[in-house]
Amino acid sequence: MAASRRTGGWGWRSDKQARDDGLTYNSVSTWCSHTQLTARRSFFVVQVGNLEEAAKAKEACVDGIIVQGREAGGHVIGQEGLLPLLPKVVDLVSDSGIAVIAAGGIVDGRGYAAALAVGAHGVCLGTRFLASEESFAHPLYKKRLIEMNSTDYTNVFGRARWPGAPHRVLKTPFYVQWKNLADQETEENQPIIGHTIIHGVHRDVRRFAGTVPNATTTGDIDSMVMYAGQAVGLITEIIPASEVINRLIDEVQHVIRERFSDCQLRPKPNKDSAWLVDVKRSGQSLSKEFICCM
Repeated sequence: MAASRRTGGWGWRSDKQARDDGLTYNSVSTWCSHTQLTARRSFFVVQVGNLEEAAKAKEACVDGIIVQGREAGGHVIGQEGLLPLLPKVVDLVSDSGIAVIAAGGIVDGRGYAAALAVGAHGVCLGTRFLASEESFAHPLYKKRLIEMNSTDYTNVFGRARWPGAPHRVLKTPFYVQWKNLADQETEENQPIIGHTIIHGVHRDVRRFAGTVPNATTTGDIDSMVMYAGQAVGLITEIIPASEVINRLIDEVQHVIRERFSDCQLRPKPNKDSAWLVDVKRSGQSLSKEFICCM
């Protein structure tokens, strides 16, 4: 998955879209060159799941790299945990101006602080915003996110649509019942268990489909896939997205002050959601920029 920010908004391109345009999954440089022909003043962010992919992204001169750990919800592209992988990527791009953004298992200020501690410039949250008031997820899906605290890494859902694409899901009773589904079984030969509307198009939802229930979905919701990251157990309430951000900033400040008593946080002039942290060590005053990147 990669993103480009054109003047006026972001444009996302999936691996399938890239293949449809004749681009290969591993050809990050080709993707960037192709998109730069059609977009001016673009900001390119690529998500990676291992050091090899990060090296390709660096070679392609992307502007940012999202480092996704295996703790992440939904489709997971790598096998390493976030904290072991993140500092490797930070070291890899240390001689460039590439921003490193941490993703996977981060839902609060503690995770945010941990990512910053090993060199990330910012964090990317998925499950935490899924469990927000503004999220278009089905109400029952949101309810399960705050009720359940266990996930699993599997390939049960969406095998026909996304072959070879493992994912992390909530361990719902339905999933536990079918987690050992035979390899040859896919959603294509399964009964229809509901209906949904995606981008204005009415679609059937078959059992084991990789389609998450959104606010329009009807049918057997509890038998549909519910993606979630490993830190879902830390989410206990549905709150506005603005409150998620406010709490994240408050919590990371608290963690820094509690753990580093000689740190002082002050807002960075003329930049939203950014902070300068003055750290005094051996008589020296150092400043580091902390950016919350959503």
